[in-house]
Amino acid sequence: MKRNVITLAAAIAVVTAGFVIAQGEPKTGGAPATTNTLAPGAGPRQQPFGAPRAEAAFTKLADRLNLTPEQKAKVQPILDQARPQLQQIREEAAMKMRSVMDGTMGQIRPLLTAEQQAKLDEMQQQRENMRNAMSKMHSAEGD
Repeated sequence: MKRNVITLAAAIAVVTAGFVIAQGEPKTGGAPATTNTLAPGAGPRQQPFGAPRAEAAFTKLADRLNLTPEQKAKVQPILDQARPQLQQIREEAAMKMRSVMDGTMGQIRPLLTAEQQAKLDEMQQQRENMRNAMSKMHSAEGD
């Protein structure tokens, strides 16, 4: 029984990490406009919260491919156009993961003792607290 509880706890930890990662993904919009330094002459543009990570990935890609400034100027809009689609996919995946986890926990919960159920509730509350804290942090960074 103890081994099953440890296995369950490990599975919950893995899924919780997935939730935290999914919830920590940046939301589009809300960030202040910044200047695009990668495409000369592009001027300021509105960037979502995840833009610094996207810009770092673009810089790495541009460096590894040794893109010319003209190529950078052509590639950047293509990547910008894909960003909202990717964000939507992340959000849909997070909702599906949450749905599957809710169903999974609904099946597991009746198998647990009252003490284990209390511990599970505590773990879920900690996950929710972490998600809320990360959301507040992301909101503050976007201001």
